[in-house]
Amino acid sequence: MLLDPFRKQTYVKEESIYGFGPWVVRDIFAGEGTWQHVVDDWMYKFNQLIIENVAKRNTVVQAGSWQGVYPLLLSNMFDRVYTFEPDPVNFFCATMNCQRNNIFKFQCALSDHAGISTFEETGTTGQGRLESADPYDIPITNKFQVPTIRLDDL
Repeated sequence: MLLDPFRKQTYVKEESIYGFGPWVVRDIFAGEGTWQHVVDDWMYKFNQLIIENVAKRNTVVQAGSWQGVYPLLLSNMFDRVYTFEPDPVNFFCATMNCQRNNIFKFQCALSDHAGISTFEETGTTGQGRLESADPYDIPITNKFQVPTIRLDDL
């Protein structure tokens, strides 16, 4: 299988969120608190906001799949979920976790242009981004090239 090299950078988290799980997650984030933050955000904020404010739930676009938590949970509420993740290990996790027919996964970044751009990793969950001026001066731990697409081109 093409994605097998990423298995060495992940582990299985035996947890259920709204009946989904276990989860394939990235090992470098183990114990750093982000997982629980994402789960809490969904359970105590986003889930209820969607229920209360989104009447027609045909299609949702979710950028930054991370481990696939939000796309999978959104797939229970929307007919179609389009999700984008440029980081190859995160995309592996999202692919393993999002095995539903209504989730359309893209290994690329959304941008104002289609092409190739530099992606910056910071070693901090949720801080990866396309190369740009950094007003927060967050240290970059890795850079690599990723495909970019315009949402309007889909």
